Amino acid sequence: MVSRRETSAVREHRPIEERRTQLLTAASEVMREQGVAAATTRAIAERAGLPHGSVHYCFGGKTALLR
Repeated sequence: MVSRRETSAVREHRPIEERRTQLLTAASEVMREQGVAAATTRAIAERAGLPHGSVHYCFGGKTALLR
């Protein structure tokens, strides 16, 4: 049997403030390059190189992130 650790990518722990900074930078880049309508939580998380859940963990949702 293969353990979960062997099948999933091991992610490095990063402090929440570092992840928030990454997400804010990514949101700014997405909006600047593609417009505000393109700034979905998935697009922002992907640009930041973080899991989609990070947006909700760090900010609670898209509205808080964009404020």
